[in-house]
Amino acid sequence: MARFLVLGAGRQGVACGTYLLERQPDTQVVYGDVSPERLGSVRDQASHPQRVSTNLIDVGRNEQELEALIADCDCVISCVPFFFNEGLTRLAIRRGKHFCDLGGNVDTVRRQLAIADAAREAGVCVVPDCGLAPGTVNVLAELWRDRWQYRSVKILCGGLPQHPKGILGYQANFSIHGLLNEYLDDCQVARGGQVLTIPGLSELERVSGLAVPGEFEAFATSGGASLGPELYAPLGIDYEYKTLRYPGHRDAIMAMAEVGLFEQRPLRELIESQPCEATASAALPEICPRDMAVALLERAFASDRQDLVIARVEVQGTDEHGRPIEGRADLLDRADGRFTAMERTTGFSVGVVAAFLAGLLPEKPPTGVYVPSQVMPAKRLIAELNEVGVKIVVRP
Repeated sequence: MARFLVLGAGRQGVACGTYLLERQPDTQVVYGDVSPERLGSVRDQASHPQRVSTNLIDVGRNEQELEALIADCDCVISCVPFFFNEGLTRLAIRRGKHFCDLGGNVDTVRRQLAIADAAREAGVCVVPDCGLAPGTVNVLAELWRDRWQYRSVKILCGGLPQHPKGILGYQANFSIHGLLNEYLDDCQVARGGQVLTIPGLSELERVSGLAVPGEFEAFATSGGASLGPELYAPLGIDYEYKTLRYPGHRDAIMAMAEVGLFEQRPLRELIESQPCEATASAALPEICPRDMAVALLERAFASDRQDLVIARVEVQGTDEHGRPIEGRADLLDRADGRFTAMERTTGFSVGVVAAFLAGLLPEKPPTGVYVPSQVMPAKRLIAELNEVGVKIVVRP
């Protein structure tokens, strides 16, 4: 029986564990989390409680206890913030265990890739960046690589409310801090054989004809491309990732950025650097505008848990006969009452990779460190997600 350690018993971690328990019957799932309340909720809601156990642990402090948990499993799944992942990777390798995580930070992934030799020597496979985007969408881009000569890859992906309200038309199903990082950080794209850096929120376009009727907007954001630009640019293949939103969202966020609502310096310091006659800087609080904006956006973006996820992966190139050809994969998922669509598409995706690493799927992983697009078979991922109701339609 395969034994999985899921670190982080939040909604993404619970969705991952649920996939493993319900889709892979010969499994046990051990949850580790710092919150007794979350662990209690896991135990109460588990569909197969006899195959679930929980451990109260702080992954940032209890290394000896954590290493003991890792030693007693076959695969470690990190659903905790990305800054823990490098240390967790090293612990898993030291104990000879497979490891995967939700990633989302390219610099961390590069540091994980740098210890690939240690993973190979330990006989394990490490796969960071295993969520929806980065993760599944990047794997879908590999669908035709064995037959076609690629020219370009374009990925569009968004988590949206089914019933949008207000100008922003958005509900958050993950951290606002993480959302703002995606919006405001620089982004990498591959163009003309080079990796280029472009600003977040740039290159706005209107999009229609997706799996959900209507018009959307798409713009550059960071993180979702994973290492795609770096891997594809040397091959002369263009590669870009954009986030999907309802029209008008990007301009509203840009306006907030322009007036300084996302500044990370204290408000007093900002005002004193550009004095305003109407404002007495001594009366201003020592608070960063971004912290205030996060608090207000958390309220404004409160989720009704009725979301949807849409994605399109589009590849252009030539077939084996040199003829121009286009491939397209469209993903659509909606909240099911138990999990949001973002929880399903993220948690189930990392669960599929974990099952692959543990040998529960027909294909077997290599040893070393790889991003999902390098090792996870795209057709297998599609089949597994379709089985749990995450619909992916492939054309032609």
